[in-house]
Amino acid sequence: MKNYDYNLFVGIDVSKGKADAAILAVPELRSVKPRFLRKKLSFKFIKSDVVEFLNTVRKYSSDQHCLHTYFALEVTGIYSTNVYSFIKENCNSDEEIHQLNTDFVNKWRESHNISKSDPLDAQTISTIVGTDDDVRYVSDSVFENKNGYQDLKALVHRHYQIKKLHSQETNRLIALCDCY
Repeated sequence: MKNYDYNLFVGIDVSKGKADAAILAVPELRSVKPRFLRKKLSFKFIKSDVVEFLNTVRKYSSDQHCLHTYFALEVTGIYSTNVYSFIKENCNSDEEIHQLNTDFVNKWRESHNISKSDPLDAQTISTIVGTDDDVRYVSDSVFENKNGYQDLKALVHRHYQIKKLHSQETNRLIALCDCY
């Protein structure tokens, strides 16, 4: 890998209290197979741990042949939003961070017959971002506007309340029809 120019793709799987990551090096030459530099890398949601994680990734990207570093993680709610925001604020000029739709990651993993675990999800995310040309990222504009995000959560909650009420009324009407 040292003789070729390559990009680093860091997949991050965020869960409650911790995150797992995997670092994939993808050469610019298509004839050279991508390889994992680190398959298991974990950190807690403490500022010092996240900074240490970023420094570990930057140690791998300090090679002159490393062109760019891409971070990617699933949109999993408040946990991923905080990690995403912190990494985005601390990105260097040769680093980017993106978010992936959870359903997209799950369907991709299932279609490639990969089992589910946090470290494997991190590897899956880095593989998706590094090798799949059709990857679609989630726009982060929703997460930059805190009120917009809160409003969206309220609308989704209201939608499910109305759906539940509709189901209850349908069942009530069916029960009334059975009586007559």
